Amino acid sequence: MSKLVTPPKDFITGPFTGHGLQLYRNRLGYMHECMDKYGDFIEFFVGKRFRTLMINSPEAIEWVMLKNAKNYSKDTPGYRKVAEIAGQAVFTDSGDLWKKERALIAPYFKKSKLTGYEDIVKKSCDLLKKRFFESNIENEVNISTLMTEYTLRVVGECLFKEDLGVYAVDIEKELTNLINIANGNINKLINIPTKKTKIENQSFKDSVDKLDEIIKSLIDRSRKKNIDNFVKALDEAEFDTSEKFIIDHVKTLAFAGHETSASVLSWCFYYLTKEREWYEKIEIEILNNQSEDLENFKNLDLFVKEVLRLRPPAWSFGRKAEEDDVLFDEKVLAGDIITISPYLIHHNKDLYKDPLIFNPNRFSE
Repeated sequence: MSKLVTPPKDFITGPFTGHGLQLYRNRLGYMHECMDKYGDFIEFFVGKRFRTLMINSPEAIEWVMLKNAKNYSKDTPGYRKVAEIAGQAVFTDSGDLWKKERALIAPYFKKSKLTGYEDIVKKSCDLLKKRFFESNIENEVNISTLMTEYTLRVVGECLFKEDLGVYAVDIEKELTNLINIANGNINKLINIPTKKTKIENQSFKDSVDKLDEIIKSLIDRSRKKNIDNFVKALDEAEFDTSEKFIIDHVKTLAFAGHETSASVLSWCFYYLTKEREWYEKIEIEILNNQSEDLENFKNLDLFVKEVLRLRPPAWSFGRKAEEDDVLFDEKVLAGDIITISPYLIHHNKDLYKDPLIFNPNRFSE
């Protein structure tokens, strides 16, 4: 059974700031240090009263995310920041509304639909190869931008029947700006209005407005064409929706949907350049296998799983306790934030042997 541990609070200011300064300086690094030192059930305070519980054990995560999920909502500071960027939609909602939204989106991810997406993926891959070699003038390529372009193209064609890859540079630029500002704000103990914060707030608003323009024009074009796509599904939903609801859901699927995939693919290219042995294994496997069944690409599967372990696209997320609960005999109070970090779990030496070592074979058993 895990025992709740409270690390030492901030030096000198701890009675007022809790662990806030240590989290602000290097949130991931500090959380990683605490996991290694104190285990998988840790209590942090930001300020005097704001309490968050970090859980790293599979049992605790199963309780919060599955067995008692109804008590843990997404009404957290992190998800509120995400909603400012990608809209209030299936990614940020909870409860009954989330179930309705999920039912609306689910048909686009059925196996019968996925097989129809193959031609889109192949076409997008061909364009990616062409763009890759066009960019490779001095043997240096910004792979992040190319992956953003590729994933936007696939998501756009599959869900909206439109090539969103043409917006890749603008979307990457504005999303990066929004994420950087949001990450900076989420770690602040207090928000004091200054000239810098005023500039940041305006920059944040400008980026949101630019992304909204792209989405609104996409929706307008879709309605004029009257094509059978995700926009039409939203318009014909069997429950009451608003224009904001539709805009937010298109934003979520377009932006949140492509960004995580682009991140994973970028890291895959990074590790292919670092791990020559696996580069050669995968190359041979592809050259010797004419089948299009992904189950036949065992080395590729192991490789991607290890990349996902080391570099999960969402490194941390939270849930808020709506009512009092008990976790490992410890009382969880209504309003407490539960922090779950895939990155830390994947680097937990109690769960993975030599967690810092790149070893895809760990998934072969």
